[in-house]
Amino acid sequence: MKQYATVVMTCALVAGAIAVSSPRAASRSATGICPRTVVGLVNSLNEIDGRLDVGVSYDAYGNLLGRARVAYGRIAVRTESYACLQRVGVPGERALTAYVAAYNSWSSCLDWYESPVTQNRIDWGANVPTCEKGPGHGYAFLQRQWSKAHANVRRAIEALG
Repeated sequence: MKQYATVVMTCALVAGAIAVSSPRAASRSATGICPRTVVGLVNSLNEIDGRLDVGVSYDAYGNLLGRARVAYGRIAVRTESYACLQRVGVPGERALTAYVAAYNSWSSCLDWYESPVTQNRIDWGANVPTCEKGPGHGYAFLQRQWSKAHANVRRAIEALG
């Protein structure tokens, strides 16, 4: 476990979390465009998006991302309609990719921060930026990925109706 994993990250985005559907939703969305598995992916991505608005720890973010990956794995792409995949699946996949990139960046930053070289600099009084507050090591990239993901989650939600 990362030493600073309990530090809360907050996203600069100011967007409300909207539930797309409940876990026990009907087999298709309100518009009938996508089955429950695709709606489940969008729900899990929306949950990540909503948690970023209020702050999330590294470990909690990893758990949420794991759930989204499981939801993504449940989608039978070959049997989904073209309309569903284009309008909801593609933005969902782009959001997931951005969330994974952000997670990898955060992880790399924590590895850097906890490295002996960085810790030695801190011990000697150097002003070393943290991973959790900008400007810091990879902070701008993390924010850009979260912003991309947010925009794609919103596209998927809008397409579901």
